[in-house]
Amino acid sequence: KSPAERLARQPDDPQRIFDHAQSVYWLGDIAQRRGQLEEAQAQFQTYKQLADRLVALDSTHDAWRAEAAYADYDLGVVLLGRHHADQAVAAFSGALQIMQARALAAPQDRDRQWDLAQIHAWIADTELARGRLDAAMDHRLTERAIYDAMLALHPADAAAASSHVVNRLKVAAILMAQRQPAAALRELTQAASEIEPLMTAQPDVVDNREEASKIDILLARARLAQHDPDAASAAAGQAVSLAEALVGKDPTVVDWQGPLLGSARIVAIQAAADQARDADARRLALQPAVGEAARLSGLVQALPHDRDMAHAAAEADLLAGDDLNAASRVDQARAAWTAGVQILRRAQADGPDPLDADSQAVMVKAEARLASSNTSRR
Repeated sequence: KSPAERLARQPDDPQRIFDHAQSVYWLGDIAQRRGQLEEAQAQFQTYKQLADRLVALDSTHDAWRAEAAYADYDLGVVLLGRHHADQAVAAFSGALQIMQARALAAPQDRDRQWDLAQIHAWIADTELARGRLDAAMDHRLTERAIYDAMLALHPADAAAASSHVVNRLKVAAILMAQRQPAAALRELTQAASEIEPLMTAQPDVVDNREEASKIDILLARARLAQHDPDAASAAAGQAVSLAEALVGKDPTVVDWQGPLLGSARIVAIQAAADQARDADARRLALQPAVGEAARLSGLVQALPHDRDMAHAAAEADLLAGDDLNAASRVDQARAAWTAGVQILRRAQADGPDPLDADSQAVMVKAEARLASSNTSRR
């Protein structure tokens, strides 16, 4: 008999509720991995109901409380993936309350501290999606303090060390959103120094190389914000090399093909254009954007819920339009800018959360170029 059938025979048996909850969890996990987020949400909501029943039967049972926290956690991740940040933060808050109590009760328990750090990380991302930068920063700094304590106890904890690097990257991204590129550079420089020994010690761990590429991408953007295209170009070149190596290792990973490699190439093009000393050199620097825009447009459909993918594709369209416009191919330039706007509008329609500030800026620039080209043709 299935867990559901056994539960139907004894609906108040905690073990049977737990067994059925695990079955439902795995259905949600499979759906989530396949990108079927609506189905995953439905399964995780059932999982949460079952976990809450366990707590209602015995609120002192630590394993049941942990199950309730994991159910809220999983539901929050899917809700955030569907761009329902307000609902996600409510789910994460339920998990946070339980995880804080469990971590406080066992400060030497590595797994409980890890769970607490991870929920702060997810809440930070959720607050960022809500445009609450200060709240996002508070959670990121709390997360970092937990990793600091974990590493003080266990310096060889590779997972904590890697997450510490990711934390620095995320803090730098918030600082960039707050228009503090100098502070972001300090975080990114430290993150780069921390990721190097991890890549050396774990050469087969691709996550570290992915994060290293992301660090270099943001380093390049921070350097551009400080009007230092030469340093931006150097960082962008490293980002492209790392991303291309990952794609070469496994070209089926769409995240590497799209948002990672796309963002690296785009910032490299931007840096090269900013390095240009005249209009001809700038046009030459922008030329690769047309091919990159075409490549990314073919990948957008593969990640229908991924706004990072939409942002990369739209940003490439913006640069491609600039290149085509400089070559007096105005109709093609307008088509590229229009494509970028449409990609972002579709992403915006995919859930109630607004686009992030960077994507909004790309849309504003593309719309302004379209309006300007309309005026010039009259």
